[in-house]
Amino acid sequence: MYAGKADIIAHEYVKQAMETLDVLHREPYKTSQLTNVPRRIEMLKAQIAMEKDASAKKMLEQQLKVAQEGFEQLKEIKLTPPT
Repeated sequence: MYAGKADIIAHEYVKQAMETLDVLHREPYKTSQLTNVPRRIEMLKAQIAMEKDASAKKMLEQQLKVAQEGFEQLKEIKLTPPT
């Protein structure tokens, strides 16, 4: 939920969709976040395992950390319909 005090403006359909459809488990959100992010995490793990260069490996590990933290934060998303 949005904790601020601003009005949230959107088309009436957006409000209806957010209130009646499971938009966090439908396309395009499902593929863009719930499918692609875990895929990216697994790809980074594989790259880290194969990387020989220490500085490149460190950079990949940082990217992995950010991706994992971001994916955990996605689980906390709560919809806030427009007012």
